[in-house]
Amino acid sequence: MSLFSSIEARLHHQKRVLVAVAGGPGSGKSTLVAQLVQQWNTRSESGSAVAVPMDGFHYPLAYLDSLENAEEARARRGAHWTFDASKFCALVHQLRERTDAPVYAPSFDHSVGDPVEKDIEVLPCHTVVFLEGNYLLLDLPPWSEAARMYDIRVFLPIDVATARERLVRRHMLAGLAKTREEAEKRADSNDLPNLLFVQQHLLHPDLVWDSTTSSTSEGSPY
Repeated sequence: MSLFSSIEARLHHQKRVLVAVAGGPGSGKSTLVAQLVQQWNTRSESGSAVAVPMDGFHYPLAYLDSLENAEEARARRGAHWTFDASKFCALVHQLRERTDAPVYAPSFDHSVGDPVEKDIEVLPCHTVVFLEGNYLLLDLPPWSEAARMYDIRVFLPIDVATARERLVRRHMLAGLAKTREEAEKRADSNDLPNLLFVQQHLLHPDLVWDSTTSSTSEGSPY
């Protein structure tokens, strides 16, 4: 059964379906979720879909700077402990329970490097919510508590070499690194350790999507 068929089947007996799309840095999560939202909203008659990225749950820079290990926290920003996981878990609970009123989630402003509170509006008409982020399927609390509330769990595996090349290109295009050497150092010191952490602490997914071949373990995602 395809992902969309699974969603439609659940909507016959519940008001909202929560789909978690997880994977390490460079696995293609954001690209896939954008495609899924667009495809669902184009083709489905069962309400509309919205994306809620995990990025909005980064701890603000001011909070990281207040920590005893502030220098490490800045250098490792993006590691699981630099996110407010309890706040994310609370949002998932709201999305699960509050289907008759708006729910607001934070976004992330890359120009200033901090979250923007209540910037994403999830309305009652949003019957499908695609949650996206590195740590959505961690086997560690409170991430694992949020995972129990998802209806469908999708994981995007990626090998280290492919992820590294994607991340190096991304850092250079985004202006986060001026040279390839700087981009490689950034990937090797933070992104790739985070990727390995995700792989080591993965809960069992319902669906596996390989972004390098555009295929899933269950056929078409649509």
